[in-house]
Amino acid sequence: MTNARQGPAQDTPNVSIVEHDSAKNPLRRVTLHNAWASDIESGPAIEKVTLTYEDLTID
Repeated sequence: MTNARQGPAQDTPNVSIVEHDSAKNPLRRVTLHNAWASDIESGPAIEKVTLTYEDLTID
């Protein structure tokens, strides 16, 4: 993977984000295909990562 500000690496991974209910049962899965961190910000109490992706699917 390359530095976040340089763009995607050759082999960019898929990233899945899963939303759960209060009983921790999965409700929805969003998969970001060919995703990479396009921006990273660090502060004293917060870390922020912006993901850029080529395509997405929602299950």
